[in-house]
Formats: sequence, C-alpha cells, structure tokens
Amino acid sequence: MEHKELNLLNQALGFHNNNNLYGQFVLVEDTVDTSAAFVLHQILKHSFSSHPSSSVIFLALSHPFSHYDRILRKIGCNLAAQRDNKRFFFIDMLMLQFPGEKISATVHIPRSAATLLNARWIFQALRSRLQIVLIASCHDHYRGVDEGKPNDVGFAAVFEKIERVIKALPQDNTKFVTIMIDDISFLQVAANGSSNDVLDFLHYCYTLTSEYGCAFVALDHKDIYMNEEKPAIISEMEYLADVLVKAEPLATGLAKDVHGQV
Repeated sequence: MEHKELNLLNQALGFHNNNNLYGQFVLVEDTVDTSAAFVLHQILKHSFSSHPSSSVIFLALSHPFSHYDRILRKIGCNLAAQRDNKRFFFIDMLMLQFPGEKISATVHIPRSAATLLNARWIFQALRSRLQIVLIASCHDHYRGVDEGKPNDVGFAAVFEKIERVIKALPQDNTKFVTIMIDDISFLQVAANGSSNDVLDFLHYCYTLTSEYGCAFVALDHKDIYMNEEKPAIISEMEYLADVLVKAEPLATGLAKDVHGQV
C-alpha cells in the first residue's frame, strides 16, 4: 500500500481525505519575511499523484525550471521526468519575449536581503528597469481571443498558450489540469504596473476552473505593494478564491527553526 505523507498542510488542504483541488481557485498569500513557496511545492507534488492523467501548467515569474526541479526532487518528485512524460508544462515568463519587446535588464536579489523596505524598492526597480511584457490595451488583445483570432502580444498570447495545452489533452483529462502562477506580484511588473491588465488575465485563468474543471493556484506577496490600503488585486483574488492560504510571521518574532505559521 502506498505511503501517503500526512502533515498539517495536507490536512488543511484536505489531501488526507483524498480530496483534490480541481474546479477550485486556491490563493496563497505570504509576506516578504515569511515565504509560502513551500505551499506551492506541496500542491505541485500532490497534483501529480491526484490522478494518473493529471498534468500541471506552471507559469514561472520568480525562478527558472532548475530551481523548482531541484526543490521538488528533495521532496520526492522528479519534474524533469514529468515534463518528459508531457505531464508538466513549464512556461518560463523570465525568458518569454514578444515581438518588439525585450528584457532590458535582469536584477538578482538575494532572499536574505528581502526586507519589506527592500522588497518595495525591488518592485519599483523591476517595474522601471524590466520590460518583459508591455501591453498597450489588454482589452483589445483579449477581444481577439474571444473572436477566435490568434494573438501574439502580451498576456493574451500566454492565455492562448495555456488553452492550447489544455485542448491538446484528451477530453477526459482536461478536468485533471492544475494551473499554477508563481507569482502574481511579478505579473504586475510584466504589465508595466497595470493592475487592470493583471486582473483581466487572472479572471480569464479563473474561468478555466468552470470551463474545464481545472484547478487554479496562485501565489502573491500581500505586503509588497506601496499603497497602505489593500490593493484591488488582493481584494478581488481573495473574493474569488475557494481556498485561501496565508503564511504569516510568528507573533513572537523570528525563530531559528520555525519561520512562520499557516
């Protein structure tokens, strides 16, 4: 009999009862001081064991494939093998370029230096120095998706790529797809600071949970935004989320062996 790892996170997500997240939107929120990346890793690992025909579409804006492959190997999941078996589709947004657009700078920031003040500075620096995906009018591009016309600009092209992957799967397998984004805050950088463009893209991804029965999982850093009030992106995503996972620092402060609570 296969041994299934039981921990508090698996129980909180319902994995211990053989439940799955298909047809649901899972929003994972963390802070600069307390990373919730481990939640994504756990959901990613579980996604491959939830059904023999399951697959994952992963949009990476934070790290290259080698980063996730190395971490998942440590917890018993071989992403390279899953990719070769056409069960893991990795969309590297760090390397993705569009016609007439290019990456003008790359900034490498050590995790240890990511204080709240530094994180906000980093966010502003990336917004001004990186030109990953620029969108003149996201609504016009998505109108092309609705009309069945091909798009090769901005988020519309990314969304079409996601849909092409899903539609290429056998029809019975489309409801066993998990779409993951790491992370939402860098989507706004890609959109040159446009919250509306990011919300449009996330809403389109969210519709896939009902259209195909996919699971949609996204990570966001809730304290990286400059405004004191809760940003519209966080408010809207929290409203849509079926499952909300928050990783927060311990009330007693930092500890050597414990970094936060879920």
